[in-house]
Amino acid sequence: MRFRLGVDGDSHDVRVETGPRGLQVQVDDAAYTVVAKPAQDTVVVRIGRRLYRIRVHGDRAFVGEASHHFAI
Repeated sequence: MRFRLGVDGDSHDVRVETGPRGLQVQVDDAAYTVVAKPAQDTVVVRIGRRLYRIRVHGDRAFVGEASHHFAI
């Protein structure tokens, strides 16, 4: 799947494919292996050794204490 993602006014090209160890995500020129699991009203995302708890409400994504406006 390919799409354009706007985050806080910055635009990014994103490509997501299913891989043997999770999702293979490319954002612009950077590549990541991502594992995402739903947990109550959030999604827990692991990128490498880092965990992120993400909650989406309307056009806002809350990552930890930070809030970001996004559009796809």
